[in-house]
Amino acid sequence: MAPPDVATRPKVRIPPPTMLCPGCWMAALMRPGTPRVPHGPQDLAEASKMQLVEEVDRTSVEAKLVDFMVRAKDLYLEIQHQQQLKVLNVQWIFSRQNQNNATWAGFFLALVINGILLTYNSGACTEGRSEGELSPYKGQGPSAVLQPFLEDRGIDPSELYIVDWEMYECNQTVCESALQKGLPLHQINAMIQECTDSCSLNDCVYLDGTPATAVLLLSIFQIVFSAFVLLLYLVVRVPLVYTTQLQRGAKPVRALLLACLEPLTVYYVWYQAVAVLAAARESWYSAFLLLDIVVKDATTRDVVRAVYVPRKQLSMTMLLGVFVLYIFSIFIFFNFRAEFEDQDQTCETLYKCFKLTMGYGLRNGGGIGDMMTHTLGQRYWVDLLFFFVVLIVMLNIIFGIIIDTFAELRTNKVERLEDTREKCFICGVDRGEFNKASDSTLGGFHTHYHADHNMWAYFYFMVHIWEQDKDDDDGLELYVRKKLEHVDPTWFPVGQALCLGKHEDSEEVIMHSKVSQLEEQFEGIKSDVQTSFEKLEDLIFKMQASGPEGR
Repeated sequence: MAPPDVATRPKVRIPPPTMLCPGCWMAALMRPGTPRVPHGPQDLAEASKMQLVEEVDRTSVEAKLVDFMVRAKDLYLEIQHQQQLKVLNVQWIFSRQNQNNATWAGFFLALVINGILLTYNSGACTEGRSEGELSPYKGQGPSAVLQPFLEDRGIDPSELYIVDWEMYECNQTVCESALQKGLPLHQINAMIQECTDSCSLNDCVYLDGTPATAVLLLSIFQIVFSAFVLLLYLVVRVPLVYTTQLQRGAKPVRALLLACLEPLTVYYVWYQAVAVLAAARESWYSAFLLLDIVVKDATTRDVVRAVYVPRKQLSMTMLLGVFVLYIFSIFIFFNFRAEFEDQDQTCETLYKCFKLTMGYGLRNGGGIGDMMTHTLGQRYWVDLLFFFVVLIVMLNIIFGIIIDTFAELRTNKVERLEDTREKCFICGVDRGEFNKASDSTLGGFHTHYHADHNMWAYFYFMVHIWEQDKDDDDGLELYVRKKLEHVDPTWFPVGQALCLGKHEDSEEVIMHSKVSQLEEQFEGIKSDVQTSFEKLEDLIFKMQASGPEGR
């Protein structure tokens, strides 16, 4: 037989104490014949709980509870996924907690690697000379290929200005090519000068012995940990994103694409690539791994968000700044381009003048005038206007946007922490109200927060509703199910709590409630019995009246 329609089910009166106390609900769930919550707290990682507490919308109590119900659905999917991993007996390794621990291990490895590089790295071949300046030949012999050319032409290797035959392989290539062409020594040295200027100074960086071995081993461990983190994320989180997208109506291909291009998925792929580059190519790549702190810490994320959140305002302000710099550069080009002190830094073209104005004008404390002849003549007002408009107004507007945004984010964070620590998540009542109403030193807000209105008790009650068949709902469960379907937070006891002294002791209230229910049931039975007696008396009266006629 089909189950009765919801509208035809008898309405069950939900007593106020039950509406106010989740403990009553949880006790009701344990009665015989009612399925218990199938998943325990161990199926939900602490990292997921902390993320919900940190990121839930706290603009108001109602908004917070609505967001809590929405996010609870995502946590429910995570629990289901963990149950599937349990069936495969791999939950002990593929868990959100293990992923969190592995990311911290990788971060500390990056710290150690960069600490070793900071302590032991040296650029010995650059000592005593500036970048691009050649030193005489140091004594290491040329390659076996180059040696015959030098001997045939009677050239002493010391006459070639090569920093190091082994360090700069491009020097050997240039010499081989030049000597084969029979070029004179001064042209060879000029070619070596040009080649050396273009060579990377990485070849001059030394890290030998134990530090080099330690960096290599730690880099290998870094690759292993980053690969493990990527694998964990692909197994633990990506399926949840994929399932969530499917539930939102996305097609399977689009859902898979969104899951693979999810920001953290891309981030961990990038992290793995950088770890491999640091071990296989250059150790300085490991410095980028330190940026992982932005993913891990909310304060550092706020620093980045202070630039990202006002990106439109910053972009438009910077565009205006570029236009202003161009106006100054074109004015300097047509009127004062011959007044640069350094002959290498000249405004030969408008483009070069614009580069000089932007590059040196923004970096010098006095603006572009610091690069030009100091004067109080015709250019005086140009230098003064550049200093005031660009360095004082434009730059401080940009800095002000960033600082104001960071201050706003900081204020929001403080308010979130205050809401987390000083107010009940469920009812929204302040800590002070509970402490005033409590006579016990162990009671008050702490007991209420962790026992009476434990947010995770509400979460597991929602899990119970989602797990249970709809036809098995009692009145309370059906009531809450309807609220969950419409994301309606009115089933939460907002602004109410039994322990505030506005009600009697909870046990007494529950007892009075049960007595009231029994009295109502008794009155109903009494009314039914009275009606039955009246019908019976009426039937007897009719039988007596029709008795003689029937005979």
